[in-house]
Amino acid sequence: MPLMNQDIEFPEPGVVARLRAAVKAADALWVFTPEYNFSYHGHVKNLFDWLSRPAVAGDFGTPTVINGRKVALSGAGGKMVTAKCREKLTELLTFIKADVMEQQVGIVLNMEAWTEGRMILGDEHRQALRSQVEALLKFV
Repeated sequence: MPLMNQDIEFPEPGVVARLRAAVKAADALWVFTPEYNFSYHGHVKNLFDWLSRPAVAGDFGTPTVINGRKVALSGAGGKMVTAKCREKLTELLTFIKADVMEQQVGIVLNMEAWTEGRMILGDEHRQALRSQVEALLKFV
């Protein structure tokens, strides 16, 4: 995904067109992200920057593809369970008119995730995610 840049916005890059089509076809989005310095990663921001822009040059009257889209948020990170990341992502998504589900899940990563790149979910994490999926299905 290229960095959002108004100089290359129109005509939209092919990868952006495919992203927008996939989002438009989806009933909802489930964003599962790590936390970086109390926020979300720049790649996540870039994705939503593209989704928040008009698909036709100068057409600010037609809703963007993210407008009204149902979104669930989850994150995995350190002992703060991505609370700041999810808070800031909720703020961004609300600003660009996505419909963010209240129930969110934060997971504390196990030591193997940090040392071996293996995320191991315990029963508590699995149940929290299961509950979030059920809530998302009702939300949609």
